[in-house]
Amino acid sequence: MKPEILEQAALWLDQETELTTTQQTELKAWLQTPEHAAAYYKMQKLLNSEILAEALRQPSSPRVIPINSKPKSKIPLAIAASIALICGLVYMTFPNNIVQTKSIQTAALSTPNYHVEITAPIAKRTSSLLEDGSHVHLNANSVLSVSQTKEQRFAALTQGQVFFDIAPDKNRPFVIDAGDSEITVLGTSFDVERTPNYTSISVYEGVVKVKADKEITLTKGQGIRIESGQIISYTDQIHQMLPLWRTGWLEVTDAAITDVATQLQAYLDKEIILDEPVTSLRINGRFALDRPEESLMLISKTNQLELHNEAQRIVLRSKK
Repeated sequence: MKPEILEQAALWLDQETELTTTQQTELKAWLQTPEHAAAYYKMQKLLNSEILAEALRQPSSPRVIPINSKPKSKIPLAIAASIALICGLVYMTFPNNIVQTKSIQTAALSTPNYHVEITAPIAKRTSSLLEDGSHVHLNANSVLSVSQTKEQRFAALTQGQVFFDIAPDKNRPFVIDAGDSEITVLGTSFDVERTPNYTSISVYEGVVKVKADKEITLTKGQGIRIESGQIISYTDQIHQMLPLWRTGWLEVTDAAITDVATQLQAYLDKEIILDEPVTSLRINGRFALDRPEESLMLISKTNQLELHNEAQRIVLRSKK
């Protein structure tokens, strides 16, 4: 989600009790865009959070910033920018404090518009049926927000992995913000994984349009990997009907051990640490996601590594 949209949402919320009738109409029009509605909802939660209260205890600049011709904001723009930054970090910093699935009707929105926040905690997969008939299946430790209007369908994947089974609607594209990429579909089945280091997209049915450093169209059996906004690899070897993680398994061939550790981390409270020589390893195998410690032990044995299972972390090291 773009910081400038979060910033605008924060400023709207700061003024909501002082808006004139004309400005209330402007706010309703602004919220017609699903991404704006998602930002507005996210900021509502953040503005009421203890995290933000702590952040705002420090004295702030007395400078006021107007929003175009709207009333002057009581919160300086620097604080609004900080709010937007905090909003982007909250789920990364406090992954265990994520609320469960909750659907709301934003007060300023008309009935057909809705927003839903869907989360899967560590070590648990979850599925949800959206209002338009689409299904979303979240891998463990994932966060997805969805907003829909009569004209548009929008989702933002904050972290984790989601298998989308999108209901066809030629008049309402379904757009997903995955951070360094944007995905547009009309009705199809595909998987998106977003981590701090990469985004991967795999198509299981239909056509998917992806915008990163360039635009590309993917069809059934094709997939790409994106790093720092750049498409770095492409595959057309996806033969399964569904991603294996949905059945609780991870199967890899010549995969970076760092990627495998990222997948297993979603199922483990302890932090997985890879020593520097280990990070260059590439591995093969089939691993049980629901038994991450066993899977890490199997990786250590088949790759001649030392595994140290400590109170707060599991460390994999090269044997001395």
